[in-house]
Amino acid sequence: MRLQAKKDFLNVKDLIVPGMRVLEIGCGLGYVTQGFAEIAKISVLDISDSALDRVHPICESVYHINDVESLPTDYFDLIICHNVVQ
Repeated sequence: MRLQAKKDFLNVKDLIVPGMRVLEIGCGLGYVTQGFAEIAKISVLDISDSALDRVHPICESVYHINDVESLPTDYFDLIICHNVVQ
């Protein structure tokens, strides 16, 4: 699935404006992360070090689940969690 199609699939494309601060919980392979990084300041939270390493170059910040306490408060404009086992 193309990145644009993936963003459209999530039905959030119209909610995002350039420069918006987005937190993605569970970045997986980074396809959605990459799509958001094209228009927003993206940060991610994940349980996997390899997932965080994969998206780190395109993110404003990356957070491991063990560092959840260090997430900034009142900072993100949008938080998305898609296809994550909770």
